[in-house]
Amino acid sequence: MKKIILKLSQPWSDAKEYAVEALTHGINAFYVPPGMVEKVRSLGSVEVFSEADGADMVVALDDGGEPRKGVAYIVKVAKKEDEERVYGLARAGATAVIVKTEDWKIIPLENIIADLHRMDTELYAEAESVDEARTLLQTLELGVDGVIYEPKSLDEVAELAKLVQTEHTIPLTPAKVVDVREVGMGDRVCVDTCSMLKVGEGILVGSQAQGLFLVHSETLETEFTSPRPFRVNAGPVHSYTLSPDGKTRYLSELK
Repeated sequence: MKKIILKLSQPWSDAKEYAVEALTHGINAFYVPPGMVEKVRSLGSVEVFSEADGADMVVALDDGGEPRKGVAYIVKVAKKEDEERVYGLARAGATAVIVKTEDWKIIPLENIIADLHRMDTELYAEAESVDEARTLLQTLELGVDGVIYEPKSLDEVAELAKLVQTEHTIPLTPAKVVDVREVGMGDRVCVDTCSMLKVGEGILVGSQAQGLFLVHSETLETEFTSPRPFRVNAGPVHSYTLSPDGKTRYLSELK
């Protein structure tokens, strides 16, 4: 499961409020200074990241040596050689690696994720905003194992929690078409996505929230048209579709 690691660097009087808010939203991993380890542990069942030896996950700067178990090594990625160091730590059995960069680019992260996702090493990355945290968790449809982020407000804590909420699985049930009727002309919606969809993928569309149909993407070639695997010919503008947040929206509302 993806992990949000809340970074707390302010005085405990302020940090405690953020920690309590995080726990109420199901976030229980914290990156704190050594002097705050026991204080945050006093709040309940938590996972503590810190430079302190007694932390659940000890955080340390990579020194180029052999990795130790139970340590998350910080690697500053600025060039290709730094990426290679991340791979080297993973191959040597490092428990975790924290990737940092001053000029974050998604392409280097994609390279690292592609090489590490089959290894046992956990990959964490620091985010500068909630939106960046979302991107880091979704890159290559795999994402990093966890995001480290220092919230700027209590509202951001709730936003972060939503990023890692368990996805809801909707079972598909076969249905039989028993009648087809002509209803005249009308406007329709084609949804062009930012993904190359596969056979069996599409979007859920219907006339009521309780009954949605999987409308297949244009991944199959016909005698009339070539495949357009990024597109779903969804249907009339008044139809509903299911959003990632679990709510229905009219196709006409999509942007």
